[in-house]
Amino acid sequence: MTLRKDPNRLAKYVLTGAIDGVLAGWAFCTALLALDAYDLWTRASSQAAGPLITLIFFLLTGITFGMLGIAWRVMFLLPREEDDR
Repeated sequence: MTLRKDPNRLAKYVLTGAIDGVLAGWAFCTALLALDAYDLWTRASSQAAGPLITLIFFLLTGITFGMLGIAWRVMFLLPREEDDR
């Protein structure tokens, strides 16, 4: 059993996946609002609570995509133990 040089490498790996996912989620939200898909921008801009609705939309989509980013990195992109030696 060998000691790793960076004891926080897995935490950094998961955090990188979460940040990637959140940024992808925000890009998705921005695209939906910019394209006015399903009249999202029209409805959000015409309501008094539009900024709050938009904030909640970005927050929840960022959380969802962040979890997907973590799952993607852990299930498909996790390096094998043999590669670290």
